[in-house]
Amino acid sequence: MPTLDEAAIRKAASWQDFKEARAILDSGAVLSSESLQTGWRGSVRVGKTTYRTTVTARTPTWFDAKCPCPANQRHGTFCPHAIAIGLHLLSPPPAEVKKNQPVTDARFQAASWEIRFQGPWMKSLEHAKASIQLTRSDHPPSPADQRLATWLTEQNLISKPTIQLALTPAALSHFLGLLNDHPQVGHAEGKIRIETHHLLRITDATPHDGHVVMLPAEQKIIPIDDTFWQISSSTLSQLGSQPPSPTVSKILKTLASGKPADVDQTVFAQSLDELQTFIDLSSSNWFETLQFISAEPEFTLSLNGHEHRLLATLSTSYSQSLPKLDAHRLITQNPPAEALATSLIQQTFHPLADSTYELSDPHAITRFLTKDLPQFPKTWNIQLSPNLQKLCASYTFITPKIDLLSSSEEKIDFRLTYQTQRGETIPATEIRRLLRSKHSLSHQRIVLSDEIDLLIDPLLEHLDIQQQNDRFTARQASADVIRELCETLQKSTTENTPKEGLPHVPCPTLDAPLRPYQIAGYAWLVHRLRASGGALLADDMGLGKTLQTIACIEHVFSTYSQSAPALVVVTTSLLGNWKSEFACFARNRRVIILHGNQRDKLRETIQPTDVVLTTYATLARDLAWHLRQTYCLAVIDEASLIRNPDTDHAKAVTKINATYRIALTGTPIENSARDLWSIFRFIQPGWLGTRKEFQERYEIPLQTAESRPRTTTLLRLKTAPFVLRRTKTEVASDIPSKIVIDEFCTLSRDQLETYREIQKQGLLLIDQIRSSGQMAAARMQSLTTLLRLRQSCCDLALLDSETLRELPLPRRSAKLERLLEITEASIAAGSRLLVFSQYRKQLIEIEKALTNASVSSIRLDGETRDRQALVERFQSPQGPSVFLISLKAGGYGLNLTAADVVVHFDPWWNPAAENQATDRAHRIGQSKPVTVFRLLTRDTVEEKVIRLQASKKALADSLNETPDPADAAAWSTDELEALLVGQ
Repeated sequence: MPTLDEAAIRKAASWQDFKEARAILDSGAVLSSESLQTGWRGSVRVGKTTYRTTVTARTPTWFDAKCPCPANQRHGTFCPHAIAIGLHLLSPPPAEVKKNQPVTDARFQAASWEIRFQGPWMKSLEHAKASIQLTRSDHPPSPADQRLATWLTEQNLISKPTIQLALTPAALSHFLGLLNDHPQVGHAEGKIRIETHHLLRITDATPHDGHVVMLPAEQKIIPIDDTFWQISSSTLSQLGSQPPSPTVSKILKTLASGKPADVDQTVFAQSLDELQTFIDLSSSNWFETLQFISAEPEFTLSLNGHEHRLLATLSTSYSQSLPKLDAHRLITQNPPAEALATSLIQQTFHPLADSTYELSDPHAITRFLTKDLPQFPKTWNIQLSPNLQKLCASYTFITPKIDLLSSSEEKIDFRLTYQTQRGETIPATEIRRLLRSKHSLSHQRIVLSDEIDLLIDPLLEHLDIQQQNDRFTARQASADVIRELCETLQKSTTENTPKEGLPHVPCPTLDAPLRPYQIAGYAWLVHRLRASGGALLADDMGLGKTLQTIACIEHVFSTYSQSAPALVVVTTSLLGNWKSEFACFARNRRVIILHGNQRDKLRETIQPTDVVLTTYATLARDLAWHLRQTYCLAVIDEASLIRNPDTDHAKAVTKINATYRIALTGTPIENSARDLWSIFRFIQPGWLGTRKEFQERYEIPLQTAESRPRTTTLLRLKTAPFVLRRTKTEVASDIPSKIVIDEFCTLSRDQLETYREIQKQGLLLIDQIRSSGQMAAARMQSLTTLLRLRQSCCDLALLDSETLRELPLPRRSAKLERLLEITEASIAAGSRLLVFSQYRKQLIEIEKALTNASVSSIRLDGETRDRQALVERFQSPQGPSVFLISLKAGGYGLNLTAADVVVHFDPWWNPAAENQATDRAHRIGQSKPVTVFRLLTRDTVEEKVIRLQASKKALADSLNETPDPADAAAWSTDELEALLVGQ
């Protein structure tokens, strides 16, 4: 956090707000304040309302405040409450010493309490009152006891064996919050569980005539002071974890009374982030399909100064009032875009205050005005002072220009010239002189473009180009590189997409609607295969590389004259997923899986129109057979696995005899540029030279700061024609804000054998119990068997067997192996992950695997006490890459927008519970599309349950981690048996 002092706060605040903040501080209304890594937070009591406020320090004088007060909710202002907490942090008032205040007894602090609600406690709570007795117990103190002891000390209550409390609404609300997860709360007839972070259930939420109408579900909600609680005979659950703002409180009161809440859509949009901490919106189909879209900000950069000192001021505005909600989209501000704009300025300038920046190095000023400033986005409004306009006019900036004379798929003819910013042409001989002398005949300030010295000469030297006078000819792939260079010099925004005349609609044999960017990707693949025979599709994970590739495979089969099958090489964990994708999108295409003991027999059945699906390991073992085959197309998925060219996998795929070649990976470079060379050895052999040539030309220069920029640009230009990469942010307008992917994994041999044995023994035991007439016991055994089957699908380490637990990871858990692949690819793409499981033991096993893979993670489960500390740690920019979360403990009440990938390791199978967990990341404040992976196993009980999910919404109740016949009321005996048999 930037250094905090009172002067900085005064600059950031209006004088009226600062004056009001002083009054708040002096009145003692600031209850708490604490410093954070990025700012501060605390709470302020105003009347009966407590405002819990968080402040993020962007610069020394720019503070973002998040406060429930109306002023901050409406305008996002740096409100008096945020200012008062900051002042309190700088100079907290001395604690008031009360007369006759007893010294806190250490034994009292460590006491354990048994809490009993007395009399008709439910009726009393409905009137926001309670009579409660506290009695000392011999149990070890819980965290709730520690909180309770502090409160009792503050209330001046002495350490007696028994304490009687008669609580009014304000005190009762706070007291109940202290009892969260207390193990010894009850009443005359039983125990009471008190919990927070509960969500109010609704049956639906729909937009209507400028409003959002929320329909309440049947439940008993009572207001106590400024909090809301759901009450039953054994549970008391607080909605959220802190009092809502007045706006949200009004909505909750309406729903709690059993009436529909009709909320203005603007109010709904502005309060959505808070609403999601109190209301479960996952039952609304409309809300589940709602797109979260960040608006495009408008930036104005004002520049003033002279050649020795340059001042820049950056301001941001939006074309409409935000957030804005319509029937299908929620448009919000775009903090990442604003942060990116700020970082763009800070690459050159030094921050001063109030969005103002300074540059005082004359050489840096010249470079900025002539080279950097023209590279700023065209959408920015650049305002130069008259003095700077004159200074810019005194420079002569010379850039290269490529004029395309003729162009075809086979070659291009072009002319290379040099010109000034005023359009004057400079001869090549004059350019060489200027490179030596840096002077011109007109005595103006000469500035030469970096492209002249860094790109033009080296690139032309390394390409297959013929020259005749001032006319050049480039052929085949070299022509594509020149086109890319031409676009780069022209600062074109044209993407690496196919030219006119190429197919834009997949062939009829593809049974799938493609999104616009997927159609473009498919057409690009077709173009690259036709032009050069190979391509690397490097889209972000979740954008459908598999589907685009299947479309290309279908095009090759239906268009080109060939009599050979296609080959797809994948990791073992993806065999089931590729088989499933073909079954969904190319149903008539026969897929032959060469993996396992039966593959020798299957080879004899392969037809020219088949797709052969195999793994890297199997391909290496069967290489002698594959070398005798010819394939029309070879595809390698997760191509980063061949990044080391010396491995058997890398050597095997490069020897495949295929007419066309496609590599798929979301992370083409993970460790070094050598990764790219290894992939190009497969898709475009020889294009990047021999390994030694590549090392001398690219790898070694990339290791030094001086030559790295030039070499990076050269390598990008050389490879760009063969690589297509789109991030989710780039194609956000074409995709939903939440992408759900069912990722099917194939059980390992050990898992399959264990699964079948559990199934066999379970069915046998169920028959024996049923034969004895114990139907309830048979039902219980059915649930127990289902639980063990589910665990074997996840990880054999969950079963009580030391032998199974010690198996190598690939044999123990296909899901965990796939999770590590997803994690590696996601982190390399700049994503962070939430991983949900209902088994705490599974989370521990995942944590161990991530640690062994050098991936940072944190875990939240039922034993976690300080949830908020973990949330803040994950949300920070330097936070861990993976957050492991128990569905029961963390499927609600958390705001985790730092993550944009969600993995359900063992789906809860209750759509509402699953969506509720997913929405920890997919919520307002999330600027990127969220990709959701549900890891499933093929031909198991998991696949059967997924098929039944649409008609059986109560699956979570019947397949609980701890089987209970009462939980299976929604399932008939026949339905339970149908899940157990037939896999």
